[in-house]
Amino acid sequence: MPDHAEQLDRLTAALAGRYRLERKLGAGGMATVYLAEDLKHKRKVALKVLKPELAAVLGAERFVQEITTTASLQHPHILPLFDSGEAGGFLYYVMPFIEGETLRHKLDREKQLGIEEAVRITTEVADALDYAHRNAVIHRDIKPENILLHDGRPMVADFGIALAVSAAAGGRMTETGLSLGTPHYMSPEQATAEKHLTNRSDIYSLGVVLYEMLTGDPPHTGSSAQQIIMKIVTDEARLVTELRKSVPPNVAAATAKALDKLPADRFATAADFARALATPEFTLPSTTSAALVGPRDRWRTRFFAAAGAAAVFLALALVITLRSPRGVAITSYDVGLPDTAGIFWGDFPLGLSVSPNGEFVVYVARRDSTKELWYRSLTDQVSRPIPGTVGAFLPMVSPSGDRIAFQANRALRLIPVEGGAQTTIAETAFGIARWTSDTRIMLSDGDGINLRWLDVTGRVLGSYSTTYCIMAEPLPDGEKLLCGGGATKAAYVIDPGTDSLVSVMPASEGDTVGAHVRGGLRGSHFRVIDGEYLVYVSITGELRATTIDLERHRVGRSVSLIPAVRRAAYFGSGQYDLSATGTLVYAPGANAEIGHLVRYRPTVGLDTLPASPAAYLRYDMSRDGRWLAAAVEGVQEQELHIIDLSTGRSQVFLTHEYVGHPVWDASATTVTVDLGDSLVVRGSPTASGAPDTLLETSFRPSSYVSDDVVFGADRKTGAIALLDLSARPPRMDTLAARGGFVTMSPDRQWVAYNSMDLTRLFVSPSSDTRTRYQIAVDHEDAQWLSPSQLVFSGYGNVHTFKVVTIDPTADPPVGDVRTWYSDSLFTSTPGRTYTVTPDGGVVYVQGPARRTGAYLRVIPNWVEQMKRAVDEANR
Repeated sequence: MPDHAEQLDRLTAALAGRYRLERKLGAGGMATVYLAEDLKHKRKVALKVLKPELAAVLGAERFVQEITTTASLQHPHILPLFDSGEAGGFLYYVMPFIEGETLRHKLDREKQLGIEEAVRITTEVADALDYAHRNAVIHRDIKPENILLHDGRPMVADFGIALAVSAAAGGRMTETGLSLGTPHYMSPEQATAEKHLTNRSDIYSLGVVLYEMLTGDPPHTGSSAQQIIMKIVTDEARLVTELRKSVPPNVAAATAKALDKLPADRFATAADFARALATPEFTLPSTTSAALVGPRDRWRTRFFAAAGAAAVFLALALVITLRSPRGVAITSYDVGLPDTAGIFWGDFPLGLSVSPNGEFVVYVARRDSTKELWYRSLTDQVSRPIPGTVGAFLPMVSPSGDRIAFQANRALRLIPVEGGAQTTIAETAFGIARWTSDTRIMLSDGDGINLRWLDVTGRVLGSYSTTYCIMAEPLPDGEKLLCGGGATKAAYVIDPGTDSLVSVMPASEGDTVGAHVRGGLRGSHFRVIDGEYLVYVSITGELRATTIDLERHRVGRSVSLIPAVRRAAYFGSGQYDLSATGTLVYAPGANAEIGHLVRYRPTVGLDTLPASPAAYLRYDMSRDGRWLAAAVEGVQEQELHIIDLSTGRSQVFLTHEYVGHPVWDASATTVTVDLGDSLVVRGSPTASGAPDTLLETSFRPSSYVSDDVVFGADRKTGAIALLDLSARPPRMDTLAARGGFVTMSPDRQWVAYNSMDLTRLFVSPSSDTRTRYQIAVDHEDAQWLSPSQLVFSGYGNVHTFKVVTIDPTADPPVGDVRTWYSDSLFTSTPGRTYTVTPDGGVVYVQGPARRTGAYLRVIPNWVEQMKRAVDEANR
């Protein structure tokens, strides 16, 4: 490799006529910095040249393309990007040369800063971060070295450079031997090599910088990068007031919140962080050091104390062994996917299936406007489409590894792994297949309500109807099933032979470790390993494991092993699979159920409602537009939140294992909701005390049609009905036989509903429900924008709302269907997927960008590692 002098001569020659290098200012992990003169504009600049080994992996065109997105950032506390490009094989970028020093130099000299100065610097950097985050740019490398002080005013340097380098490299950063980010300032998700970081990673890093300015040291230190990362993953940071008693309580609380290990428990935005620092009243639920460690933090602390070595081994495997020099055994690795065939990030519960021997994976790829199954080897670079699978999804590789069961064109089908002739096994609108042997398949269809056992010829061997068992796991006895991932996301065992259902509970009463709750173990995508261990995805998106006693239906203490497995919205299942040999393959990523509430109005456009991001399930806006009642997925139970849309303030109205669709009355003073277990309750959100229980019923409310009459459907029979709450006892009058997603027009003249399999949409006069008009196929969830306009939704790569006008004087009364509005970020939710606004708009959840996944992560022998961690935690 050429020495530095030779490289400098080549660089000087390549930049001749544009920049004149004067002297070297310093060097970092990614680049060498030179003071240079911009010959065209006659000004001093800082010219940063990427390390040659990094440039060799990136390529000039891709790097320049990615870095361009940061050039548009214009903010008083962001150091702008002047130029970037390639010269003589060198990749470089140019920023202003700032007279002054970095925050690192100031901390090295002063050790600690004054509290007011530290808070001011943090607030101004937070303002810069908030601006960039709102422009979809995440820094990824916030640290004192990247904060320049010009006349005391902070300027954030290298904004977006780490992102540009990472994006340009794709899955090949491991080839460089370099890492992005400085260990002391990495967020836990960055330390465990999560590639799709959110703005909350930057908020964590800024919290570390503030912590160091106040105390003199980062919250986690060590003699090596490995030790630091281990502490970031396992140890709780001490409160700053323990190290510096003069720090105001609100500053200490804000710092602690920014440093929470769970991204969802940090500030939602950098602006929120800054506001907390400026608000003396800001505090966490309790102000003692013990209480500042919340319930989930307490169980996490207990877990790490017991099983830290095993968990950190997994975390370090992702960060350290991937970057080990040749000759060192690789504990885990990533496999890249083609740019044109990344894994489909949609609402389907299963997007990938690994072969029994752990040598290849079959995944659902997004191909232009459709889906297709692809084969990806885990032992070499082979990646190819599987012929004959256009439109396929929900793949499952057979125990012999030579066939794939999948869903396509309303049927369960089989095809050889190499492609070829298909065999139709069963008709099903939506069916998830699980192989019980190499010749038998269990099919869960009808949204997990009907289970069928089939042989590979399609012959029905048995059937069973249950209560919403999307991800049925056959248990070792060959008879019972472990279910989960339904409406309550609670685990339970069903026995088709005796028609019994038993909840899976913690081993000891009152045990609330991890995701264990009063009503049982909550999560999804449950897998039983060797009849003794249970692997599942928690409500928060972690891949967890615990022991299980299948005779007593009890589980032990759970262990968090993978911090972020991509979760499918709506179903909540994780995008992971385990081979028979113990290899784990998963798609890293965020919890797709966490989203923002947004509102679209044709006259105004799209705006975001003042409500915190959450796992929203079902929601309804009051008719005066002030309130939103929203069922939200909590860690322990579901919660009904009442959100004041004028202030953004939210209160928890009630909690329950299942909270159904909330419905506001006409006066916007009362909300009614079913709790799924034969209860309907209502009450005033502004009144004190618990809401009233109305009656024991299976009625599911849809909308109020008068002050005391609610329209809806019977949960058990599907009958469309009116519930008169003024009668004593309340009376239910049936209007039509069966329907799903029912809704009545504001003038009570029309009823819209889906067929029970949700494949067809109808409208009927409320006075004659035997007469019905079909509006659409494969569209659902109709709601009334006005007495004559019906909006309904359809699915695809871009979610589309459509509108139809109902004119009772026309024959037929159903007019032409037209496209109304589309959004690629629309996120499906259980039950109703949106609600209408009083002014003719819609409110829905907008989730993270549905990027196609660029890579999968592979951990050989993961099951044995899991067992050691679980056994250690349960000793």
